[in-house]
Amino acid sequence: MKVYLLVWSHKHGHDYNCFSSEKLAYEHGIEIMRNNLYEWGEAGGLCLESGEVLWDSWPEISGGSEFFEIVPLSVDPSTV
Repeated sequence: MKVYLLVWSHKHGHDYNCFSSEKLAYEHGIEIMRNNLYEWGEAGGLCLESGEVLWDSWPEISGGSEFFEIVPLSVDPSTV
């Protein structure tokens, strides 16, 4: 069984979310990015960017303080 761990590294540490597909992990990461843009008052043009542009540009957009990655992990179903 495979799961996908979304890792959000930021100045306060790391947040982890586990998903059944890479697509769901990616979409959640984009949602976090868009929410942060609203909180930072930067929602204007950046929120209209595609998810791919946000994902690829996020370290630059966040001033080098935040990073996202998706880590595929195999889980032994007999231990779950």
